[in-house]
Amino acid sequence: MLRFWVAALCLFVLTASVHAMDGDANPFIETADARANVDAAMARAAANSTRVILVFGADWCHDSHGLV
Repeated sequence: MLRFWVAALCLFVLTASVHAMDGDANPFIETADARANVDAAMARAAANSTRVILVFGADWCHDSHGLV
């Protein structure tokens, strides 16, 4: 039973932080050049021998607003 309450508390804490960040109606920059941003990130990653994680989102997607 203790495991259940610990898991429930962890889930609550994780989802509460997403709700807190969901205040902006449009967190994405409409004039941004996505291709240039990805190319620049790939160039920086190649120069530093690191990897790139691309996160795709959309203005209409509630979960994407939480990721920004």
